[in-house]
Amino acid sequence: MPNNIEAFRIVGEILGTFRRNLRAGLEELFGPRWFEKALSPELFARLVARKERERAVNSFNDSYFTLLEYADFLDLQEICLAHPETATFLKALGGNPQIWQARLLELQALHDKLAGLREVNEAEVSFLQHLERRLHQCVPSTTALAPDRSVWTDRPTAASSGSTPVEKAPASPGESIPPPAVEPSVPPVVASPSATRSVGPSPATSSAPPSAPPSAPATSVAAKPSEHPHPANDPAENPDLDRALETGDDKAVIAALYREVLGLSEHILGSRGPQRSPVWDKVTESAWYARRFAALGLRPVSDFYNLHQAVGEQVREGATKEELQFFLQAHAFQQVVLAVGVFFHQNKVA
Repeated sequence: MPNNIEAFRIVGEILGTFRRNLRAGLEELFGPRWFEKALSPELFARLVARKERERAVNSFNDSYFTLLEYADFLDLQEICLAHPETATFLKALGGNPQIWQARLLELQALHDKLAGLREVNEAEVSFLQHLERRLHQCVPSTTALAPDRSVWTDRPTAASSGSTPVEKAPASPGESIPPPAVEPSVPPVVASPSATRSVGPSPATSSAPPSAPPSAPATSVAAKPSEHPHPANDPAENPDLDRALETGDDKAVIAALYREVLGLSEHILGSRGPQRSPVWDKVTESAWYARRFAALGLRPVSDFYNLHQAVGEQVREGATKEELQFFLQAHAFQQVVLAVGVFFHQNKVA
């Protein structure tokens, strides 16, 4: 699975960069013992539980790892929502909190897919490569920032932490758990391995595009004549979209996305470069997107728009028609369009 190797590298680069930048921001805001004030009791207990489980089964590595090294994308999202002043590095994912939250959901889905050794496709690799380029453009390099290996041996008090301590918490906070060689016995942690996250649903179940049923036609969205050859380029021309997002009208939202994808697909195939995507912008900024991403299997739609954004970057960089055609071929455009076509067919709009 060569795609998985590249995807694993990029996911590791993105997650590591986010952790380092978040740590720098938290230390600037709270000082070196940021974990005493920055983490909620639930998140603190969850990260400590992961650390304790690893120590219990790992007999070959006595390295010391800090709590933040046990945080995944959804944990980072929880911290950044609690302390948005530390989340400036997330501008690489989008211009507002709704967009970067949606991107973190998608990154977590790929994180889980790689962990489960499920095959990553070309569209997903293209999505990751696009984010990696954005990351390098928007976020200063932190490769020289060494992991925090400070060991705190005294337990913080409730007054210093600014929050109610977790009942039966470890003898010292997550960052204060010393290496196994000198670590005292640690009581059980309240959080169980199945501790529930407090931030949004996990999109792990939607990490792969939905497969087409045997009877589903293998027809490209772009190949189907459009009943709406001129999709709205202004959100004001979609007056019902806000109401559909607020009321949770899945069919109306998907129909609006279908009309926009249809026009954008034809536009890209004509090598005229990308248009704006006001419907997608509004959808990804809504609470509906985070809530319904996994349940509806919106990954193929996200893959299409990610490729559309990547083509936009090529156009802005002055790519020729031939270079755009080569770029689309290299990034499996036909497969992306086929997958999104199957999605719309399954949802009875294509």
